[in-house]
Amino acid sequence: MNSAKYHSAIQFYKTRAKTVCLFVLLFFAQSVFTQNTLDANFSSLMVGADYCTNNSLNGNTSIYATQPVSTVYSSYYHKSGFNASFVFSNIANSDESNEKATQEYGLSLGYDIVFTEWLMASASYHHYFYSKNSYSLKSNYKDLYHLGMTTQVGWWLSGLDLGYFSGKANDMFVSLETGVEININNVLKKDNTLTLQPTVSLYASSINYYNEDAYKNYYFLYSYSQSNPELTIEELLSYMENPQSPEQRIVKRILTNRPYYYTKVKELPLDLVISDLFKEQSSFAISSIGFSLPVFYQWGNMLINLGFSVYKPLNQPSYTEDSWTAFSNVGLTYLLPW
Repeated sequence: MNSAKYHSAIQFYKTRAKTVCLFVLLFFAQSVFTQNTLDANFSSLMVGADYCTNNSLNGNTSIYATQPVSTVYSSYYHKSGFNASFVFSNIANSDESNEKATQEYGLSLGYDIVFTEWLMASASYHHYFYSKNSYSLKSNYKDLYHLGMTTQVGWWLSGLDLGYFSGKANDMFVSLETGVEININNVLKKDNTLTLQPTVSLYASSINYYNEDAYKNYYFLYSYSQSNPELTIEELLSYMENPQSPEQRIVKRILTNRPYYYTKVKELPLDLVISDLFKEQSSFAISSIGFSLPVFYQWGNMLINLGFSVYKPLNQPSYTEDSWTAFSNVGLTYLLPW
């Protein structure tokens, strides 16, 4: 392979490797960035592994536990633009009790088209499988349909993504990202490159997927809340100390037999009216804003990626986490272009 094509493959590889943690964040969606040196006249195989300190969906994380994610993946890219990927993730603290790990598998097929040396579009379909005990935010979805448009002009990068999830819940998201690329050549050794890509992200999505999350995590309160529509979490916890009615004793028995249910209840705001958890709420709004700093070091066919990200959930239901969340990732990938 000539040096120009090899450099192009490495640049394309950085585009893909940048989103290894976003494989976790965005259901293995395609990258929002491309490179102006992209050359479509090569095929490649990419394999790698990544560790991310928390699991997230469009910048939102579990309110019950931190969920570190270990991921291995392989991707094949044909020079025509077609590509296929397989991803396996082990997500800690993501079962019903938020104490044990669950697993996720992702398969995807996609197509990239290069319009100019600074503009690229992509379309892809993703299908997901989960272990039966999975309670991660993403476990409500089985399919993702994705369209993206990315551009790079000099050092400036930007992208627009549109995705539609289907499964137990059907949701749409739109993401906008912009940032810069800084390349430092011949770091530590000749022909090795250090790349930094600080970016800003904005997500808009369907907020109603939290309805499914509430039904899934608090179903044991549904019947009691419907017969006591004004009951708050604070009142419920007070009644559990000395239950009087048959309904209260049933709930007390459930919480006693499964202590992690009691833990989930205590995570909710004390003034939350329990029946509000199960009311149908549907809106499309800005759901989070984020900042990230991915760093790559490339030598030969290998690349190390490090990343740090912070996200602020916006316009979320009162019982979800709305404070800034920080997480980081580290990964290693091998690229074989031909």
